[in-house]
Amino acid sequence: MPKGHSKEAFDGSPFRTKLELAVEMLDWTRQRDFTPTAVLFDAYYLAKPVLKFLKKAKWQWVSRIKGNRNLKRDRSKFQPKQWTELARSGQAPNLARSVKATLNGWGGVRIIAVRRRSEQEPRFLVGSNPEWGRGTIERLYGYRWDIEVAFRNSRQLVGLNDCQCRIFGAQQNHVALVFLSYLFVLAQSKADDTAGNTLNRLAHQPIVIQAVPSIHTVRPIKLERRKRKRHAHPTIISADSA
Repeated sequence: MPKGHSKEAFDGSPFRTKLELAVEMLDWTRQRDFTPTAVLFDAYYLAKPVLKFLKKAKWQWVSRIKGNRNLKRDRSKFQPKQWTELARSGQAPNLARSVKATLNGWGGVRIIAVRRRSEQEPRFLVGSNPEWGRGTIERLYGYRWDIEVAFRNSRQLVGLNDCQCRIFGAQQNHVALVFLSYLFVLAQSKADDTAGNTLNRLAHQPIVIQAVPSIHTVRPIKLERRKRKRHAHPTIISADSA
């Protein structure tokens, strides 16, 4: 932690690292009997606390892995970038598609190298199941792109970054409403429509919600006292106020 920073969050709760928060979120889903096909994350989260939780939960996963990450193969030290160089030189053509290795803190894994046309150096992906083929790892990790697009659109189009609240409950309300708005935009999108095009089309017409399911589970939201700058978001009118 940087010098001079408090060891507590602004609400007085103990400070937690990104890895600790990630494990807490995963545990939250497990307590609700959610079993994913695979957990997807980038190389930062390929760390001991996350691997420990996933191993205990018996959840499979796919992650990016740095080329200089130390693993073991045939009881020898091994780094992903090494077998790629061997495959390029023709010394190990059988390793050109994928390779089995042992990851500390987990066990056997399967590693592949992928490269976009615009990139000179490959990226490395690792799957928790050493029996997975290259296609399985690529397909599973490909879902991360949809997640990245959803977060980008949520920030740029429906105001995920606009929250100025310091109360945790208000922050939860903001995030919930942002993703509810984004799901609404997706539901209203047409074929070959981007989220931005759909939002622009909806911004010029009022929208009436005729029914709200499970109204007793909706938490009340206080009206704002200050006038805020108007954004080009769709006007949502509830059935009570219509």
